Amino acid sequence: MHRAWLIDEILLLILEYLDRPSLAALARTCKGLFVPVTDELWKTLQTVAPFLDCLPPDIMKRPLQAKDIVRLDMYGDKVHILELEGTFHDPLQIPERWKGSKRKGTDFRLWGRAWENIASARPQARFLPNLRSLRVNHADGDLLLPLVGISGKHLKKVWIKYLAFGRKGSGNIKEVLSNLQDYSKLEDVFVRNGGHTYNVPTRLVLEAPLKRLAVPSTIFPHRKAKDASDTYPIRQEILEKSSLENITVSLNREWCPVALLSSEKKYLPNLKYLWLDIMRVIPFNPGEYGLHGWNEETVPERLAVSQPWNEYSQNEPATTFFERLDNPELTLLNIKFPHSVNPDQLLATVAAARSNCRLRNLEELSLAGEGEGTNHQQYYHYSTSFIPPNVVAQGLISLLPLYSLRSLRLSVSPSFLSNLDLNLFRSIASGVPALEILRLTHPLGPNFRFDHYCYVHRDEMVPISNVVAFCSKLPKLVEITLGVVSVLPEAFEEAKDTDWVCPNVEIFSVCKCKGAGKVPMENTLLEKWFPKIDELNWAYDSSADTFMR
Repeated sequence: MHRAWLIDEILLLILEYLDRPSLAALARTCKGLFVPVTDELWKTLQTVAPFLDCLPPDIMKRPLQAKDIVRLDMYGDKVHILELEGTFHDPLQIPERWKGSKRKGTDFRLWGRAWENIASARPQARFLPNLRSLRVNHADGDLLLPLVGISGKHLKKVWIKYLAFGRKGSGNIKEVLSNLQDYSKLEDVFVRNGGHTYNVPTRLVLEAPLKRLAVPSTIFPHRKAKDASDTYPIRQEILEKSSLENITVSLNREWCPVALLSSEKKYLPNLKYLWLDIMRVIPFNPGEYGLHGWNEETVPERLAVSQPWNEYSQNEPATTFFERLDNPELTLLNIKFPHSVNPDQLLATVAAARSNCRLRNLEELSLAGEGEGTNHQQYYHYSTSFIPPNVVAQGLISLLPLYSLRSLRLSVSPSFLSNLDLNLFRSIASGVPALEILRLTHPLGPNFRFDHYCYVHRDEMVPISNVVAFCSKLPKLVEITLGVVSVLPEAFEEAKDTDWVCPNVEIFSVCKCKGAGKVPMENTLLEKWFPKIDELNWAYDSSADTFMR
């Protein structure tokens, strides 16, 4: 073996450039390379299948002994990152040979029994002692079973989202987090499993040095909850966690613990990143009762929601949440409004944010709508308020100046660019001189209707000249995303004789372009307005039209 292989720095540099098959082959070449190469090979795993390959073939035919899992623990010690990633249409499953089948007469609990057998052979805390990061997304909830009871003494990050078979998966999440034996390094916890109720364990909140926490949604009041902590999305110990810098919060009218009502204490002084989802209280899931297309008048009395749990229910949740903050200096503020928001509620929320947070260093701001990513069947009986574009513009201006703002997203209403108002454009642009990314889209336009399965709608249409008029006043702008843009002849009239130009825009994305290809002579103007975009192709794409360098 060449002496260069004996120098750790050179060896590690070589290993970084090898793929997994090459690492596996290299590990089998000599004993001297086995340990460092397998350290790199097992450092990051994207499946749990290799664990079971380390076990004897008769694992289910006899009780295991400690000597049977020495190999499993040896490789488990090397794992630092476990990433179990599937997709919405193809969630990650447990290995095929461990699936039960009624047709084949095999045990449905084969996978769970295998890990029970492994855990009985030695303390489960011996497994994965060096795990630093856990990420699970679109995966079978039973893939979490091997993690129940691990020590977690080096675990810094837990990210779990969208488990298949959600109710079962939620229970497994709770088992994993509740049975971690050591929270001393855990700083980042993000747990979202669809709309299913889930609570981060109290002991984790109290003992872990959390810097980031995503509090799961509680969309439907849990009428069988044993205590208030099973119902409210935010518990007081979470609000009192002063180390939190990044929090994702879902608020319904019942978010507030009763004990907080009589207290003047302020919370979360070190908060920098706030993701706020203002939710609508939904009494129950109509799908569970076969009530599709129902409305409030046709809801059976026995299914009607009970009286609010406390007098706080009648207040707006977001404004009081901001009032309870201890004047944090935010870097990111993302507020997601429900479809039912009205202008007064929106302006009150924005005013509360301005009054109770320091925004001078804010780099990213989003005032978003619910969009189409939710279960449409839940919203048949709710009327959707239309927020005039000038109201959102008014709310934005009330937050200015934001001299550090780099990214702005406004999707709670149609774009304020729909009407050419140069004074308004100057007022906004002068308050965001560092803006680089602009996203103005609206999930539901002013003209929309419901059908039985989903929303059918028409978005607002913004003339291309209005886009250029505003964006030309933002010298650092690099990326633009809009809903529907018109390039019909009349859309160019206002700007033909102007000196408007967007000198640094490299990406221009639209969901739909009206008039594409009908006015080829106008491409000269487009090239003048967007000199850094080499090629403009205005053909309609079913997902989005993107024009970039």
